[in-house]
Amino acid sequence: MTRKKILIFGVSTSLGANLANFLKSDYQVVGTYSKTRVEIDGILSLGCDLTYSHTVQSIILSTLPDVIIYCSGHSSAEECASDHDQASFFNSDVLTRICEYSHYLNIKICYISSMFVFGGQNKVYAEMDIPEPNTVVGKSYYSGESFLQKNYNNYVIFRTSKIYNRSINVLKPELLDILQRNLFTESPTNCDNKVFMGHLDVSYLSMIIKLCIEKNATNRLFQVSSSNIMSTYEFALAYCEQFNDNKSIINPRNQNFPLINNSNKSLYFHLDISNIERFLNIKLPSINESLKFTFDRLI
Repeated sequence: MTRKKILIFGVSTSLGANLANFLKSDYQVVGTYSKTRVEIDGILSLGCDLTYSHTVQSIILSTLPDVIIYCSGHSSAEECASDHDQASFFNSDVLTRICEYSHYLNIKICYISSMFVFGGQNKVYAEMDIPEPNTVVGKSYYSGESFLQKNYNNYVIFRTSKIYNRSINVLKPELLDILQRNLFTESPTNCDNKVFMGHLDVSYLSMIIKLCIEKNATNRLFQVSSSNIMSTYEFALAYCEQFNDNKSIINPRNQNFPLINNSNKSLYFHLDISNIERFLNIKLPSINESLKFTFDRLI
């Protein structure tokens, strides 16, 4: 039987590359990159400048995928705050182009959204709660979600907590890379202790996307997170505990989070994950359980 074909926009991102590596054993996987070419064994990588509409169209029509996973979004709250236009373009505008060329081919679109569509109140956010983004990144992701829900008829939205993984680009290290490097060199590391969120190994998100494709989930919004939340400081301490590293170099710091309406209060992005757990009959891990999985996977 011919395997389904998955097109990943943004395979050169750490998220896209990790998803490609996970999915390539079960699907034909094609990925796009903009400036940084990425070589992944078993993956066809194609250059695609998302600023040109005809390039997006040619990629879709030449590959004819069954599923598109959009990983080219800008998830950094700081980067989005410094460039509103780029945030809107990559988190929302490009999606409208992809939908335009995918609609008549009935291609399923998987959109990776963010917990930042919410405002950070001290509550557990359900899928049905009305988003109230207080960040540029949250507004841009909410715009992408809204467009899909109103204008496309074959989508799955994955609204995620912090998905941690290793970067494939040494110039853009992820949290995991920074922790491992600083712990190895015994360099003091300041970590935010003001913003609380879920932290989940990328393999869990990859597994959930695979299962949703197999079950042909359609026109659904799922929240994906660890079962509990921590600040980055608490996560770093939990990482040291799991990897038996020196936690004395980890220091708490209340970093300035780029809110639209400035506030000094702590922020909480606790996502209700009962919907995806019921749909797939799974149980998502706590942060410590996720780190245990990471330890077993990397060591």
